[in-house]
Amino acid sequence: NLMSVGTVLVIPASALVTPTVPVEELSPTPVGLQLGQPNCLPEASGGTWCFLPVANPQSFAVEHVTAVLRAVNAAGNPLPDRAAYPPLNLLAPGGTMPLLAFYPTQDGQPAQASAELASAVPVPAEPARYLGLAKLEPQVEIAANGLSTAVNVTLRLADSNARAGQIWLLAVGYDAADRIVAVRRWESSASLEPGGSLEAALTLYTAGDAITRVAVLAEARP
Repeated sequence: NLMSVGTVLVIPASALVTPTVPVEELSPTPVGLQLGQPNCLPEASGGTWCFLPVANPQSFAVEHVTAVLRAVNAAGNPLPDRAAYPPLNLLAPGGTMPLLAFYPTQDGQPAQASAELASAVPVPAEPARYLGLAKLEPQVEIAANGLSTAVNVTLRLADSNARAGQIWLLAVGYDAADRIVAVRRWESSASLEPGGSLEAALTLYTAGDAITRVAVLAEARP
């Protein structure tokens, strides 16, 4: 997911390079995840955002989760396939998060959409790229009309001796039919020092029906 400035990625590998894993053992098949039904909602620009829930039924965390959305318009004509990406890198065991795909105005508005998992790989134990967070206890205030929601969370690392240089908070709003109607990510501009805490605050706005519940996820990296 990340390449620093100056990094060179060679595909395919040179014949002079010995793969760390034998080619015959490599498999493009993603880890089995559960995809929900996409919820596609128009925005003011004329484009359409599609929110795709993905659940991890495995006993281990996964990363690099992507999917392909296939849609047709109201006349039944196929639209161009769109890649759906996650707002967080990490999907914990038993967790659910949205994948997002955007259809610009020129593509047309999807009337029906389906999805196929494209990638998902287990998170290796070493090197440790993610840090555990203490249990989240978010304060969620849904507006009376359900059009917006204020979310406030105090973030702390599970290991009081650890330091996080990157912290993301994700809030996901659901309507009464349990469809995703709002997604927003907060990124910290400061590091989370050992033994310290960070206050995160964001406001969700629905792109569809009223918000009735909110799920809050977080991710920390060294």
